[in-house]
Amino acid sequence: RGAQSARGPTRPSVMPALNLAALNGQQPQSIAIRPDAPAMLNLEEINMTEEEMQNSYDPDNEENNYKLPHHIQKKLQLKHFRQLCSEVIPGALFISSFQVAGDLERLKKQQITHIVNTAGDICDSSFPNEFRYVTYYLKDTNNEDISLLFYRTLEWIQSAISAGGRVLVHCREGVSRSATMVIAYLMWRFGLTFEAAHEMLRRVRPVCNPNTGFTFQLLLLGKKLSGALGCGSHPAGLPAPPDRPLVFRVAPYHPREPFLLLVPAEWSASPSPPVDPRFGWVVQRGPLLVCWIGSQVLDAGAVQEAVLGHSQRLEVFERCKCTVKFIAEGEEPPLWQVLGLPSAQDDCSGLLAHRPIFDADFEVLRALADTGGAAPGGLQARTLVQPPSAVA
Repeated sequence: RGAQSARGPTRPSVMPALNLAALNGQQPQSIAIRPDAPAMLNLEEINMTEEEMQNSYDPDNEENNYKLPHHIQKKLQLKHFRQLCSEVIPGALFISSFQVAGDLERLKKQQITHIVNTAGDICDSSFPNEFRYVTYYLKDTNNEDISLLFYRTLEWIQSAISAGGRVLVHCREGVSRSATMVIAYLMWRFGLTFEAAHEMLRRVRPVCNPNTGFTFQLLLLGKKLSGALGCGSHPAGLPAPPDRPLVFRVAPYHPREPFLLLVPAEWSASPSPPVDPRFGWVVQRGPLLVCWIGSQVLDAGAVQEAVLGHSQRLEVFERCKCTVKFIAEGEEPPLWQVLGLPSAQDDCSGLLAHRPIFDADFEVLRALADTGGAAPGGLQARTLVQPPSAVA
């Protein structure tokens, strides 16, 4: 009892009810109801089985799917669009999953003439006698460099559409790889930002969602197309420092599609890495490209064609008018100059060496030479496209 007195009087166990509205002479305010909320809570929906949820999915109106957990809604949405050939540009550009791309009857019904297969590792280019194909072997990972193929692919798509063709771009699900290529085309063709092109695509195919790495590369593409980075920007999107040139190796894309690409190469003036004479090497400073062709290159003409094609695409897509110089092994002074090395260097013998990391690429080139040197892929006969402002 004494302890209780020390703590003070005890509180009542039940709080009295307070009429706050009466205190101010006001009526209690009504609670606002969200306009998009269901009028009544259907207790049966809470106890729905997963099968019942799936059966209730409405692919035509997402608002009717409010009761579905997010992961189930996304799963059903993907299943729905897996079966659809989505028309992005009426009568010209389409996107789909491999389920559609492997259905000859569906393709003919859509009057498809050209197909870009971005996932050749898991999706066959099934009908080479029926359609013109471009096949890539891209992984849907954040570190995959899809940007090396942007201009080449946009050029091919535009040439097909300009000739009256109907182009389908697909990957496995029609979500990331193919969406990235289609967004890149929309950005260039209509002068759109990444956000606007992405939204344009999602209006016809809401599941489209490039992975983080592809999204980053599309954002950089937007800067290049707008000229914000200037001529000779780094492939990673950074302006080339004035004292540091860009270096590329002319290499085959893939053993099954061995067309030549300019692949970014690491370079530092000191210590300089060895230059493998089995390949062509390109050094770029701004609009100047110097191509050095090693003495062990199997097809110098193919290297020259790849470099000229690269410079022409820079002019079309980045409006960068390039000057290209070709030099052979033993004619190095222009190479030293653009690399920023001492011009008094007599020769490059100290810089030449086979690099084991490139052995697999050289074997691809050797096999190509043994078969006559014709790279597959549907792009041998190139037709230069015009800038968007000149395209009808």
